[in-house]
Amino acid sequence: MRALHKLGQLSLFALFCAISTLAQGSAYDDVTLMQSDALIRQIAPPVYAALGRYVVTVSGPGLIGYSSQIWLPCRVSVSCATKGVNLVKNLASVRYVDPSNSTGWSGADACAWITSAQNDLPSQGGQIVLIDGSYSSCAGGFTIGSANKPVTLRMGTTTLTVNAQVAVNFSNSHIIGVTGSAGSASNFAQGRSFPASTPVIALGPTLSGLENTTVEGVGINCNGVANSIGGEDVGAQEQSGFFYVTVQNCTKYGLWYEGINAQNSSGRGWMIAMAGGGAGTIGGYIHNVPSFRGVKDATFTTNDASTIGNQLVIDGSSGFYSDIHIEHGTNGIDIGPLNQSAGVLVENLTGGSSVPTLIKVENVSSNRVTLVNIIQNGSATTLNDAFRRITDTNTLIEFYDSNDANLAPFYIVGGQGLKVNSGTPMTSTGAGGTMASQGADINASNEVSSAHLGGAVAPGSALRWKITDQGRCTMSAGTCSAQSLGSTYSSAPVCFLTWTGTGTLTGILKVASTTTTVTPASTVGTDTAQVNWECHGN
Repeated sequence: MRALHKLGQLSLFALFCAISTLAQGSAYDDVTLMQSDALIRQIAPPVYAALGRYVVTVSGPGLIGYSSQIWLPCRVSVSCATKGVNLVKNLASVRYVDPSNSTGWSGADACAWITSAQNDLPSQGGQIVLIDGSYSSCAGGFTIGSANKPVTLRMGTTTLTVNAQVAVNFSNSHIIGVTGSAGSASNFAQGRSFPASTPVIALGPTLSGLENTTVEGVGINCNGVANSIGGEDVGAQEQSGFFYVTVQNCTKYGLWYEGINAQNSSGRGWMIAMAGGGAGTIGGYIHNVPSFRGVKDATFTTNDASTIGNQLVIDGSSGFYSDIHIEHGTNGIDIGPLNQSAGVLVENLTGGSSVPTLIKVENVSSNRVTLVNIIQNGSATTLNDAFRRITDTNTLIEFYDSNDANLAPFYIVGGQGLKVNSGTPMTSTGAGGTMASQGADINASNEVSSAHLGGAVAPGSALRWKITDQGRCTMSAGTCSAQSLGSTYSSAPVCFLTWTGTGTLTGILKVASTTTTVTPASTVGTDTAQVNWECHGN
């Protein structure tokens, strides 16, 4: 670039002489160029070239002729210290677009210039650089990536207003912006004639099975237009999605991942601030995406402090959702409202007073969720598992595993210990088993038992196993006295004995039980064995 700058200060005649000298093999340095310029000035007054592009052709006896393009960014007769426009058009597989279209791309606006620049890239693809500055509104949109040509659009500090969809439509293609101090400095805005219910930016709208197809570091502003959608992934899969994006003022969906052709995609670094669209407005919508990888580092809110229906909906999809903060939604996260959502893990979630229910699990069979470190932070209800009839208002759920439809959910509440419940509503204040100070509350039937320290729940005929229904006794004349059980069983439980090694045991252990007692004994009436006993039953 230093040598090119020096060439820009030469008169045309000196420029031709310098190039001819170079063609003959002389050293290419500033001294040679300046000496040539000084020599020409002694012969004739300089004639300076205006800024622009020149094609210099070198020919002559004994020379191999060639032509070269020269760009002059400024004239020495005026100040060259002022920053000029970028006049680079081609640099290997890079094409440049600037606000004044100095490079002469075809079309009437920046979107058309981007398309023209992409068409000029070689067949192996390349990059388009959108220079900082102000651009007029685009009449339409544009597509990045085309058949067998991966392309990356790198945006400077600017805003493009578009009136048709922007698409990223080939594998290994990207739109990458500049992240500023208050979010993205590279922005897309929805124009007045943009079609309703159409995402401003779409990944894979006409091709499926795309990989490594992303939108990164940009802002999307729907400008409060009715039924507006910020972005959608409908065809991009592995290593694909929206990353570190800011979405504002959309009224239908902020970011939307849809269907099987978005499988294995993900999202990260979202800041979504919706406009008050009402109950049907959703900040993030993950719908029927198998093997969805999840969302990390996200904030969901509204720009106008209105409350929308759901800030994040996970429906018919899986995934790991972590480090998320939610404000201004009737439900923070709504899981499985219409379709089974299994394999959903939510970790490090915080709500607020503007979110009445932080997590809602809908009454759809086999919805399966695991929750870790769910912090209420002012929400009235931390968890509403409608399918399992569990409502929890504790300030912290350390761990919750819903299991499937046939097993008891299992969870740990901050400061209260373990809860397991199946078949009976459980709340944090009463019916179904409430933690006080026991450390565990286990209930696997329709009975409520908060007075016992629970052990484990096993499916099958042994519906209840209480640690209090075990003990130790020492035989006298081959038998223990009757040992009381913790509660009355509906039928005599099955009980088991083990010898501790203390006392004598020459016979075979045997046991008799009733609905209220158990009596350990030996077949030899003189044994004095010490035995442990435990009972299982209904």
